[in-house]
Amino acid sequence: MIFSAPIMAIIIVAVIVIGFLIGAVSIGGVIIVPLLVLLTDIEIHVAVASVIFTAIFTGTLGAYMFARMGAVDWPSCLWLSIGAMAGAYLGSSVLIQLPSQVVEALVGVMVLGTGINAVLSGSEPKGARPRLSPVVTSITGFIAAFGSAVSGAGGPLLLVPMLMWMRVPVITAIALGQVFQVPVGLFATLRNWQSDIIDFQLGFLIAACLLIGVYFGARFSGTINASAVKRILAVVLIGVGVLLFARLLF
Repeated sequence: MIFSAPIMAIIIVAVIVIGFLIGAVSIGGVIIVPLLVLLTDIEIHVAVASVIFTAIFTGTLGAYMFARMGAVDWPSCLWLSIGAMAGAYLGSSVLIQLPSQVVEALVGVMVLGTGINAVLSGSEPKGARPRLSPVVTSITGFIAAFGSAVSGAGGPLLLVPMLMWMRVPVITAIALGQVFQVPVGLFATLRNWQSDIIDFQLGFLIAACLLIGVYFGARFSGTINASAVKRILAVVLIGVGVLLFARLLF
């Protein structure tokens, strides 16, 4: 990890801000990989591997915070984790086989999808049910973990919309998404370490900045206009996604 001082400063400040947004409105982590790709000459496989490593730390913090609230459905976490372990390991195995342009395109799709989802997302799903069957939960965990490991997107980015689509209550889905990050981060990192594509120095730096931001974002989440922030962030995400695709095309 060798960046110039100005680039390093921009990355540190930007990641702390992203962490704040995650803590305040639960959106933002998906922008870290594009940030690294657009600001530096880091290879995208390394960027994805280094960012997914940080899920171990942000997931631990998020799990602790939601566990204190009594919002974590631990039996569902068990089945999600079983699927997540296999999905994350296999996804990271596929990642190393993909050309850089394909990985960058996948990241662009994730960023655009997150921005569009932030615009369209509604409130509590109607007829919400508290728990899915173990088999459905494990398969859901596998799919979400596989996509997260290939793209570097945070586990909650894929898992939470899937759970809400299956009518899991919002607070339960978000809490599961936080715990879900830990097995995804661990097993994706194990495979990426075996493939020698992870920059641990960069990963620890991003993790530290994210934790600082998440802590303050969570503390101030009740004092900001979350709807307005989400709308602004949605525009930023869509813009970054378009920029990534323009970079690929031109």
